Amino acid sequence: MVAAGLLLPGGILGIARVLHFELLDHFGKLSTEGRLTVLTWFFETTAAVVVLLVMARRGFPDSAPAPTVQDQRHGYPQPGVFGPPPPSRPPPGW
Repeated sequence: MVAAGLLLPGGILGIARVLHFELLDHFGKLSTEGRLTVLTWFFETTAAVVVLLVMARRGFPDSAPAPTVQDQRHGYPQPGVFGPPPPSRPPPGW
């Protein structure tokens, strides 16, 4: 999204320059570099808008519920959330 956000103003300003200097009316008279520059500005704007629209869409809801922090039965963290589960019985000497 950041790259698209940076490309969009450049493309819009380029299209504004194309319209101001009426470069589309004289597109055939432009040099190869000029033609590619004009086409690049249109491509930048189109690509940036498409990327921003696609990336800004809402995601799909998660199919699995999020893991809870505490195990409801014992009060211990669930395995995989904060590490391995605690031992089932205390070590010798407790």
